[in-house]
Amino acid sequence: MAKLEVKIREIAEADLPLIYNSWLKSYRESPAVRSIPNSIYFKEHHKLIENILMSTYCQVLVACAADDENVVYGYLVIEFLDSPVVHWAYCKQQFRRSGVMKALVAEARSGEATADISNLQYSHFTRFASKLLGGFDVDAVYNPYAGKLG
Repeated sequence: MAKLEVKIREIAEADLPLIYNSWLKSYRESPAVRSIPNSIYFKEHHKLIENILMSTYCQVLVACAADDENVVYGYLVIEFLDSPVVHWAYCKQQFRRSGVMKALVAEARSGEATADISNLQYSHFTRFASKLLGGFDVDAVYNPYAGKLG
């Protein structure tokens, strides 16, 4: 796919349904939660996501069309604590391999809070985590307890 013209913006209220839906459904396939019954997983993980998003240290970067902020390609959820914590990243299927994640990671790296990302951690292990975190050019540490998770 050709590289898209991507604009990075802060989260808007209208983005929340996409974020909850994509995060919950995507992470549902992870070995870490596969054996949890749906009735528990969706309720409890929704609460966890809500706590992350409500953290004053959390930043959600949204990649959208340069000419229409309502056309969302993907997003990155990162919490800036003593060690920055990447909680989740998502790109819609049709926009993968088009530079969306590279743009999100570049924006996250350019922020003043990421001046020292040598202790980068991530809270959700997926098969794509190492590929995404490779864009930060550091050895990130998987820590499911990182951040203000509850």
